[in-house]
Amino acid sequence: MRPTGKKVNVVLILSDDQGAGLYCGAPLINEGRIYHEPRYVTEVITENALIFLKGQANAERPFYLSIHYTAPHSPWDRANHPPELYDRYFQGCPFGSIPVEPMHSWQINTAHYGEGERRRELLSGYFTAVTAMDSVVGRILKALEIMLLVGKYRLSGTHIHDANVVAALSAHGLSKLVTENQGDFSLFSEVETVGLSDIYKRITSSS
Repeated sequence: MRPTGKKVNVVLILSDDQGAGLYCGAPLINEGRIYHEPRYVTEVITENALIFLKGQANAERPFYLSIHYTAPHSPWDRANHPPELYDRYFQGCPFGSIPVEPMHSWQINTAHYGEGERRRELLSGYFTAVTAMDSVVGRILKALEIMLLVGKYRLSGTHIHDANVVAALSAHGLSKLVTENQGDFSLFSEVETVGLSDIYKRITSSS
């Protein structure tokens, strides 16, 4: 399908030795040109997604949009995340529900691990990344709701969840709510379980 509306530049994120890449100053490829994006990369990815959605507002055919955030992958230091959000976690959250475990024998040397103050720093960065991503996903869902009220997508009495299939998927393994260790040790992933269950429910209910 040929996109309509404003063009969305193709942006690829380059991996480096800092987890999935920097959040601020991330090396990106934009129309064949490598540059370092000074803005928070979660916001940049979201802006491109919103531009695409705006271009589909009056489209006559269905569309597919896949948004791949690097969040909540490391790095988790304060310099890579919105400081006001990071400080809320670092200064005000005891992280009492997170299991305190020794480093696993399978854990690779490059994985992040810390105790005491360092542990607080890492957890603050991790949950800052999660919270920031949750916020921008809300913006995308709001944009989809608006699309149902205008243009070709106006459907009387139809809610976003009845007119669209929206799924949150993730790589398996790392979950701070399950383990202190870093690495893809587990085959259990909360976000995949919820997302795939939601897709199955909608497909089966409409068939």
